[in-house]
Amino acid sequence: KMEVDPNGDEVLMVGTGGAVGAASYDSRVYLCSPFVGSQIDFIRFRREFGIRLNREYLAGHEYSLEETRLGTDEYGVVSQANPATFKPLPGDPSYTTTALRKEAKDAYAQHKRRLATLASYTASLILDVNLKDMIVATHPRDGYAAWQALEAHCYREPNDLTVVSPRCV
Repeated sequence: KMEVDPNGDEVLMVGTGGAVGAASYDSRVYLCSPFVGSQIDFIRFRREFGIRLNREYLAGHEYSLEETRLGTDEYGVVSQANPATFKPLPGDPSYTTTALRKEAKDAYAQHKRRLATLASYTASLILDVNLKDMIVATHPRDGYAAWQALEAHCYREPNDLTVVSPRCV
């Protein structure tokens, strides 16, 4: 379903919100209950997904997938924007020894692996086919960008006119 932003700046893709498969998801297969596509359900999904990702670490990685989703992991968007946590990319001349270059290359490869895993997890939990196709097509193998796009399309700050079910808050 397409909706126009109240400011008229952009067109938003929002799912139909049907509960197909959401109530009967298999907790052994999915990280959390899937996102059905409604704006109200996104509040619940964002909370549950974040809690579950905070416990997900790939083998040998010191950063969780939640840190990758937020961009605060090593080489994450937020970390790279902060001068205190900025780390040069592999191949930078500041890496003076072979060991430092290898360490930076390995850390960057781990970051890319976390991004791809996060993209896969995010896409697997979206039940709305149109929304999933848009996210996968525009942000393949980049979980941070996929999450940012999903949040931009689906999340609206609740206000006095928003009717929210108590179980979704």
